[in-house]
Amino acid sequence: MTIQDRRTRKMPIQVKYNEDSLAPGYTADTAQLGSETAEVTGGKGEINRVYQVVANVVLTRNTKADVDQEVLLQALDEDGNTLNVVISPATVHVHLPVSLPSKKVSVVLKQTGTVPHGTSFTLNTDTTSATIYGSRAALRKIDSLTVPIDVSKINKSTTITVRLTAAAAGIVSSDPRTIKVHVTLVTDPTANGTTGSGAGSSSSSSASSSSSSTATSSTEK
Repeated sequence: MTIQDRRTRKMPIQVKYNEDSLAPGYTADTAQLGSETAEVTGGKGEINRVYQVVANVVLTRNTKADVDQEVLLQALDEDGNTLNVVISPATVHVHLPVSLPSKKVSVVLKQTGTVPHGTSFTLNTDTTSATIYGSRAALRKIDSLTVPIDVSKINKSTTITVRLTAAAAGIVSSDPRTIKVHVTLVTDPTANGTTGSGAGSSSSSSASSSSSSTATSSTEK
C-alpha cells in the first residue's frame, strides 16, 4: 500500500455557464463570487493533475435576468474529468449579471418604392433618436437607424406607424417601439402621364425638414 503525501493548493475559481441559454441578444457580464479562490487538498498525484476549479452555473432557457446561485465547486483535470480532492470552500455563491445591451442612435427616414411620374413625397417624423437593444455585435454595426418608408401604395398625404425593430438586423427591442411618420404627397400639375418611376429618381422625390423633426428623408439610389 502506497501512501501519497497530502498537498494543498490554492486556485482561482472559474465560472462556467451555457451561453446558449441566454435569451437572444442578452449577454452575461463578469460574475461576482463569494470567494475568488479555493483550496484543493489531496494526494500529490491528484493535486498535480488539477487544471482548474470550476463553478457550473445552471441557466434556464431564455434567461433575461440576473442569476444568483450557490454552486458546488469541482476540481477538473485538463480533459475535464472530476478529480477526487477536497475543496474548501465546497460551494461558492455566484451572482451573474445578465443584461440586454443598448445604444442610442439617430433615426433617418429613407423613401423606397416606385412612384408615378410627376409625384413626389416628403417624409417627416417628430422622433429624431431612439434607444435600440440587441447583442453587442449587432449594435456595433449600427451608427444610425435607417427606417425604410415604402411609398409605392400611398396615394394621398397620410400618417403611418412604423416598427423600429424591423429597420435593422439584430435589434431585439427599441424605445420607442414604433414611430409616426408624416407622409405628404406632392403632385406636379405640369407633369403628363403616369409612367412608373423607380424610387431612385431623385428628381421626382423631394425631402423636407420641419422645425419639429431633424430626421432625414432620402430616396434610394
